[in-house]
Amino acid sequence: MNAQAEREAADNLAQALRTQATAEADANKIKASGVIELGEAEAKRERALNEARNALSPQMVDFELTKQRIAIVPAALEQAMKPIEKISDIRIFSAGNLAGAMGNGGSPGQGGLSPISDLSSQLLSFGAQKPIVDEILVQAGFRGSDPVDALLGATRTKDSGARSIEGNGDATLSKK
Repeated sequence: MNAQAEREAADNLAQALRTQATAEADANKIKASGVIELGEAEAKRERALNEARNALSPQMVDFELTKQRIAIVPAALEQAMKPIEKISDIRIFSAGNLAGAMGNGGSPGQGGLSPISDLSSQLLSFGAQKPIVDEILVQAGFRGSDPVDALLGATRTKDSGARSIEGNGDATLSKK
């Protein structure tokens, strides 16, 4: 009887394994068919989108392209600004019409003004521009209580001396 029970137990175990294998195979078939259906649905979606794009008028195609271009503008600007981030400061030196502001340009009485009013307007103009001129001279290396005096001092020669500007930016006179 013992052998009979072992045989039935082995048959039952084999039957259970066959049932389990069949169930797993059926589950895999169902999963595979689901993947196939999903792929077909995605393909239908792409086909429909492509057909819709092909049916668009040229203006709509241009519109869609413009939208795509606009979408990349922020990233492009960010990349374009990277070299500019390394600039520490910008100095602009322009002496345009500075001579006229100091009274060296134009003839007196120009524009119907008397020589006195022309002179007074030039003096006022220079007075208004003096802080700018001083800052330009300081940045050029002429320092002191009055940068204009430092510039004039650097341009004078004394006892056949030579002009020089020291490394610290002060205008000094040195003899040869």
